[in-house]
Amino acid sequence: MEIGIFTVTITGVLLTALIIKYLTFRPERVFSDIGENVLLCKKPHWFNNNKSRMQLIPKGAIIKIQLASNTVTLFCKSGNVIDIPVANSKFTADVLQSAKTHFHKAEVVILDN
Repeated sequence: MEIGIFTVTITGVLLTALIIKYLTFRPERVFSDIGENVLLCKKPHWFNNNKSRMQLIPKGAIIKIQLASNTVTLFCKSGNVIDIPVANSKFTADVLQSAKTHFHKAEVVILDN
């Protein structure tokens, strides 16, 4: 009986954490324009204010933006790739549009899935 209660409690906690992750995603906080650079935050949640996980990207460094499923990928001139997983598919278009706005010279590729 105690194992059943424990299992239900753990399942409830995990389900709650998953729901919070999807409901608190802030697509408008993925990219922040700071002059000639863009600040990228891959996990822009209401409660995530960890500045150490942000990346500073020069606007001219991105040559291609790709959308595949729920992931927006930025391709750099240097050959590096930056994946931005979007927690909820309803925010994918917002993140893609924001990427297009900040990196307007980049080629945009949308893959059908």
